[in-house]
Amino acid sequence: MEKIYNEDLKLISKEYDVRTLFNNEFERFIIEERIDPITNFKIRINKSIKSKPRSYGRLYSKKSKCPFCNPEKETPDFEFSKKIYIGDSVLFSNKYPYGKYHAVLVPNYKKHVKSFSQINYLDLYNSFMLIKEFYEKIPEKDYKYIFINLNKGFSAGASQEHLHIQILI
Repeated sequence: MEKIYNEDLKLISKEYDVRTLFNNEFERFIIEERIDPITNFKIRINKSIKSKPRSYGRLYSKKSKCPFCNPEKETPDFEFSKKIYIGDSVLFSNKYPYGKYHAVLVPNYKKHVKSFSQINYLDLYNSFMLIKEFYEKIPEKDYKYIFINLNKGFSAGASQEHLHIQILI
């Protein structure tokens, strides 16, 4: 991990590598964590993202389908674990991670669910059980918190319209 002091931004930065397994090949990402020395707020920037989709129109065509509807073939594994399934819910490594342990949870991958109101109680329960299982599989236990985030729609930062939850440890 390299520390950099940026005179213009007055931020302290650390860079570290994150690897995900996709199509039996490891992908390497450089994550920069910036710390404001006055407020102590931290942000993470994935400096490797260049191909992340920016609109739904570019994502779906007659030839392409939603990757969350076919997670076994279309989503990456963790370096330390394969995808985790409970019922119709699945948790896998984020294709564009913002940290070493960044997961995507799809509450129901068998239906193309676009809204939180479309999932049932069992899918919701299974989702929380997946978070618990992911938490228990993390090889390093030096983290302080789990960040659980639901981005609904492109304007909120989601790059896929299929309902999904971000888990970041």
